[in-house]
Amino acid sequence: MRRPGSSPSDKPKTLSVNVVYVREVAPPADQQPVEWILATTEPVDTANQLLAVVDSYRARWLIEQYFKAVEP
Repeated sequence: MRRPGSSPSDKPKTLSVNVVYVREVAPPADQQPVEWILATTEPVDTANQLLAVVDSYRARWLIEQYFKAVEP
């Protein structure tokens, strides 16, 4: 990924990312499958690393709900 023009010039011009595609293989009959395309700087060389990235994203909903509750 290229650095935005508004970023400080002392930052790298590019950032290497891994792209993870996640798709639910057996959704309920009346539902669309969950489908995510995730960009991460975390390594995804092993199944465990890949699952850690997916699990981190799955936690997003809980984190968003927490911050909704604590915002004034």
